[in-house]
Amino acid sequence: MSKRMKIIFALSLLLNALLAGLFGGHMIASHNNRPITEIQEIRSDMRADVAIQRAKLAEIMKAEVFDQTEFDAQLQIFSDAQCNFNREFMIRLNEKVQKMPVAERAEVIDKTMSRRGGKGKPRRR
Repeated sequence: MSKRMKIIFALSLLLNALLAGLFGGHMIASHNNRPITEIQEIRSDMRADVAIQRAKLAEIMKAEVFDQTEFDAQLQIFSDAQCNFNREFMIRLNEKVQKMPVAERAEVIDKTMSRRGGKGKPRRR
């Protein structure tokens, strides 16, 4: 084998090892974040309606003339949207948690609690 072929072969092996390491590292990192990501995706999918209703409520509050009847109606719609959000989130969370192994469930709880300031206390903003 010529010297040039040996160099090309060595570079090829080195690049393949590098790519395998990068791919393996990415797979491990994405697997470690998967349970939290899945739970966050549940919430992000459902926030749109609540945000729309909140924006409508804000517009009513900013109006030149305050309409109490319109405000009360929109407040009820906003409240219903939040209740639907919470109900659907809990249903979807239940479905996800049932499928998780014990270790993943523990990880989700630990990460969630640490984001909330630990021991279930809400985090300060």
